Amino acid sequence: DAETKTTLLKEVNHRVQNNLAGVIGLLRAHERFGKGQAPSELSHTVDDIVGQVEGLALVHQMLSSTEWSPLPAGDLVSVVARFALKSLPPDKRVTLDTALPLLWVSPDQASSLALVLNELVTNTTKHALRDRTAARISIEATMADGEVRLTFCDDGPGYPAGVLSGDAKMAAASAAD
Repeated sequence: DAETKTTLLKEVNHRVQNNLAGVIGLLRAHERFGKGQAPSELSHTVDDIVGQVEGLALVHQMLSSTEWSPLPAGDLVSVVARFALKSLPPDKRVTLDTALPLLWVSPDQASSLALVLNELVTNTTKHALRDRTAARISIEATMADGEVRLTFCDDGPGYPAGVLSGDAKMAAASAAD
């Protein structure tokens, strides 16, 4: 029993260190890309960071409650996505559709998946709801040849012309229109 508790304590310590390193990485990334932001933009950046850290804390809580066992991917996706949607204004609505077979997410994968998912859902609320009151998010997972493919789609307006092709001038012109 003592050996099990020691192993669990080492695992928890490792996870906390990884999460703190992740938080530091997020802060450094926002620092690099946020130089010269207006105060209102800086406030949004801080809100984004807080949301990302809260998402990590949520995953930490989920993993802690299962004694750092793998989590069902469907549970993780639903909890993180719904958490990211909690800050929607009352006049906005997002419908969340998921199709996730019984897949398990390791503790190592859980935090990364939560960060990515939080960012995707947050982007949907920022961009797909810009001129609308409702949006739809669809998240599904498929497994083939031992690999899992997670697909995230929303019904937002998409990228401006040229963004995905790498034509920055065309993208900037489209965004300005």
